[in-house]
Amino acid sequence: MKIAMLAINQWGVIGVDNKLPWKPIPSDMEYFRTITAGQVVVMGRKTFESIPEKYRPLLNRTNIVLTRDRSWSHEGVDVYHDFNPTILAKMEEEYPGKDIVIIGGADLYHQVFSWKVLDALSITRVMCYDDFSGEPVHLTTRAEEKRLGLRCRYDLCTSPYHCFVEIYGAII
Repeated sequence: MKIAMLAINQWGVIGVDNKLPWKPIPSDMEYFRTITAGQVVVMGRKTFESIPEKYRPLLNRTNIVLTRDRSWSHEGVDVYHDFNPTILAKMEEEYPGKDIVIIGGADLYHQVFSWKVLDALSITRVMCYDDFSGEPVHLTTRAEEKRLGLRCRYDLCTSPYHCFVEIYGAII
C-alpha cells in the first residue's frame, strides 16, 4: 500500500526552516512509530537531515532518501536520485508485504499527490497558535482528500495542542 503521512496546522503549514513548527507531540510521534514500524519510509534529503542525528536513519524501517546530489550518501539509507510513478511501483515490488510511506517534504508530497497513486493519506491536524519565525512551508491536501474519501477521524491529543488524525482512502 502507498501511504502519505503528514502533520499540518490549520493554516496548511508543515514546516518552518526545515523543522516542525510546533513543540514535539508525544502521541503523534507514537502514532508515527506505530504506522511506520517495519515499513519503508520515503523522504527527501532535507527531511532526512531535519531528523535529529541520533534518530537517523529511522530504526526498524527501510529508509529511502531522494536527492539530486549524486555524491550524497548515509549509512543505513537507500538513496534514489530519480522518482516517478514507475519507480514507486518498483518499490512495492522490491519490498513485498511492506507499505511504502511517504513522509515528506513538501516537494515530495506535491509530486506524489499529482500522480494520484496513493492508497491512503494520514493527516495529523495540529491546532496551534504559535508565532512562527522563518519561512513557512505550506501544503494543500484537499484534492487528495477528496479523491480518497475520509474513512475515519479521531482525537489524538489535547496537550500541548489539540490534534486529531484523519485517514483517507484505505484504513491503515
